[in-house]
Amino acid sequence: MGRMAGGLGSLLLVVAAAAGAHAEMSYGNGPFRVEWNVPRPGVIEGTIYNDYQDAAAAIKLLVEPLDAAGRVLSANYLWVGGEIGGLDGRSFRLTKLPPAERYQVKVWSYQIQMRSGCCGVQ
Repeated sequence: MGRMAGGLGSLLLVVAAAAGAHAEMSYGNGPFRVEWNVPRPGVIEGTIYNDYQDAAAAIKLLVEPLDAAGRVLSANYLWVGGEIGGLDGRSFRLTKLPPAERYQVKVWSYQIQMRSGCCGVQ
């Protein structure tokens, strides 16, 4: 059993797509911390960390390339495979994105895998 959370406001990251851009880190709604960078145009790679005690699964990221005016050019979803254990992390890589001035990355949805005996779970 778990609890589903997510939506547009879950976690929002924006980074310039300049070559050699430094790693970005953000804390957002939910138990996640995400570090990522743009190693070259059209590619985002990084690690999503689960800072919660229980495992998380079915994690879906939304990556949106933005033009110079901040308009969304496309929506790209990425499933972060498998389960991320409590206090653990998982790498991700998204390729074939349209080159953009910058990107925004959101944790679109996730599910917490609550342990038996925790929080009223039998």
